[in-house]
Amino acid sequence: MSKYSTQEINHLWKHGYPMQNSWLTFAHPDLKTQWDVAQENSAANALNDGVEAASNADLSTLGKMTMAFSGAQDILAERGKLEKRLKANILNYIKKGYLHVFGYEAPRKVASPAIEVPAPYWNGKPDWGKGCLESQSLQFVEIRFMTPKMCEQALERAAKTASLDLRSSGRPSIKSDVKAAFQALKQQGKIDVNLSGKAHIDLIREHMRTKNPDKYPESYKLGYEGIRPHFMPLFKELVKNSKQ
Repeated sequence: MSKYSTQEINHLWKHGYPMQNSWLTFAHPDLKTQWDVAQENSAANALNDGVEAASNADLSTLGKMTMAFSGAQDILAERGKLEKRLKANILNYIKKGYLHVFGYEAPRKVASPAIEVPAPYWNGKPDWGKGCLESQSLQFVEIRFMTPKMCEQALERAAKTASLDLRSSGRPSIKSDVKAAFQALKQQGKIDVNLSGKAHIDLIREHMRTKNPDKYPESYKLGYEGIRPHFMPLFKELVKNSKQ
């Protein structure tokens, strides 16, 4: 089971790196340099040089063809070998938890939420060109990768932005959730008029997270100043009525 909420996974997927290029994006710097060098070696130029050399060689037709293509084939073979190694490394990173994977279970629908693709599924058949994975009779598409540190930073930024939005706009939707939490806790006898209103904020926050885990994940800062303006009028009214 993922440690992230559905809302968090959707956010992480949006900020993830597409599977198609991930084997280079997350490659070790030394191997990435090797790949760049391999790319600089032109197979087309090698083929042209091979054809020119073969045309002047005293060989059979088959020998000339072999000579013409050998240089280009060596370059392409070296690239293929390195690409295979880089992709194998990515699969190893996933299995060791160095990379987190997010995508959609096929067929993807408009309302489908992104999901975290568990490491054990990567024993299946990845299609790097299409950015998908087939495993255990399931297919995952539009796959994206992030390191744990990237996930942490992305969620921290999201939480900070949400906090700023809350201060600037008041996030009207929180009002109804605070009221619902207040009513539920009051019915449960957990609102004590002999205590201060501030003493109840943690209860309100906990109830809101429990009832709306995707809307208010742990990364979402439900601060005192955000809850107070919606909770205190309700609490003061309850205190007033209790004295009548």
